[in-house]
Amino acid sequence: MSRYLGLDLGGTNIKAAVIDVGADRPKVVATDQAPTHASEGPEAVAAAMVALGASMRDHWGPIVG
Repeated sequence: MSRYLGLDLGGTNIKAAVIDVGADRPKVVATDQAPTHASEGPEAVAAAMVALGASMRDHWGPIVG
């Protein structure tokens, strides 16, 4: 089993999905989203992406890619 993390940066939200790629076809294990905080600038957007990705990894990891 290998798990992968996908992040989608939108104008108002960041969406995340953890995908399990096993012997069968890929399966979505979990999804989540968080506000982008675009009005706070690029540093806040990057911080929000990192926080969401780390949260998904910590809860659903290990993530291989």
